[in-house]
Amino acid sequence: ECTCLMIAIIAGLPLPIRSLQQLLNLVVTHIIPPMSLAFEKPEPYLMKVPPRNTQGDLVVPGIMWAYKWFPFIVSLAFTVISCLQLSIWTHTGYTSGNALLGSSRVGLLEEGLSACEYGGDLDERGEFIEDDLPFHCSCKKHKYGYFWEDVYQTDQWGLVDEGDFMSKFNRWNGDTGDVFKQANTPWKDGREAFLEPCADHRGVERWCWRRKNTPQEQLPLLPKGMHCAAYGARLGQSMAYVSIHLGEILTLLTYRTDGPFWQFLFTNVVYNGMFVFNLTMLMVFLYIPAVSSVLELAPLTFGRFVLATLFPLLLVALNETFKIIYRSQMLSRNAILAEQAVDRVRPHRKSLGPAKV
Repeated sequence: ECTCLMIAIIAGLPLPIRSLQQLLNLVVTHIIPPMSLAFEKPEPYLMKVPPRNTQGDLVVPGIMWAYKWFPFIVSLAFTVISCLQLSIWTHTGYTSGNALLGSSRVGLLEEGLSACEYGGDLDERGEFIEDDLPFHCSCKKHKYGYFWEDVYQTDQWGLVDEGDFMSKFNRWNGDTGDVFKQANTPWKDGREAFLEPCADHRGVERWCWRRKNTPQEQLPLLPKGMHCAAYGARLGQSMAYVSIHLGEILTLLTYRTDGPFWQFLFTNVVYNGMFVFNLTMLMVFLYIPAVSSVLELAPLTFGRFVLATLFPLLLVALNETFKIIYRSQMLSRNAILAEQAVDRVRPHRKSLGPAKV
């Protein structure tokens, strides 16, 4: 998860998981389910090789670091970031965090470099003070959030009073109907009715309000977190969270044993119970409104959930592929260790003399 976060921060992408989501995920995925490993049957070679070398190994053998831990870190980051990028792009038409946040610079939205436009005022030093909320957002969405479906444009303009907006808001896809359609808002005559270009102290052209120093609650702005860019990103991030949540519990399934996981699907009843618990908690996080609101997650349709699940399944396939290499390396290592263990025991047996019956 930390690797995913670092990649997102360095690349300027939206975060795939938020702080509170990560804390709860630690409890339901990292702390409770791994206890089921205590009920796992031992590997066949367990008593044939000596204990690990505590002087040279760090907790686990170097082979496990090289062929299990590191590949898992890379594979998880690859699948999660891929899910995040694809999901946000299909719901907004953008992938960059800066583009989704929007800008007050004139012309960026028309150039396709920004999803939202902000207004603001110049202070006495000529520095631009940007509003907290955008007045206009425009997104290119794929129908149903599927990348193979047709693309349609969503154009939203702000209101001073949204009225019964929430009664028309669709939590499953972020649709707002005609509430923010330009013709139904104070922006029906265009930006020029409220805004004018102005140059800040650096000479950058920005959108300034004609009525200076107007309180933001009196300005026609879009609601926080409910415009197409913000909620589209929330849908995409929710799909990325599903890929993390399921990816980790399924990785525990693959790493329960050194052999192919499908041969041991039902050998550990405790793990099966933990898997059901984990999946139940994911449903609670996504589909109980009070919980999903606190966690900043959006409910996913069946199709979106299935699409998000494909990435954890890809992670399982990658894990099993690396396990093939790991098994080969482990068998060679165990054969050497077993032979060394026998060699160490032989002199001791000779000193004891022939066994007495």
